[in-house]
Amino acid sequence: MDSNLHSLTKRYIQTWNQHDSQKVVDLFSDQSILRDWDIEAENKINIKQANQNIFDHCPDIHCDILQIHVSESTNTTCSELIINVNDTEKIKVVDIITFDNNELITSLRAYKG
Repeated sequence: MDSNLHSLTKRYIQTWNQHDSQKVVDLFSDQSILRDWDIEAENKINIKQANQNIFDHCPDIHCDILQIHVSESTNTTCSELIINVNDTEKIKVVDIITFDNNELITSLRAYKG
């Protein structure tokens, strides 16, 4: 799995950009957590709803990857991103994503910066 962490992270971001909350949540483990500067969601049902709320309120939102850093020893990636909220608003974000041995996300923490 270690050599695959970069691809798993890229897959998550590409899926998120499709605005399909079911496909997004399918990438998470049953016991997972999503946290950013506004929300904290635990378990797949709440994570799906949190993402759907974002997609509903920001229909043009999409994410551009600047860099993905991989820590094989912890099954974690740190991604430098630009979140394009709309035509004029852009947010620099860092996502820290931890994967389990089944290649599912157990933790996603997003920070502005």
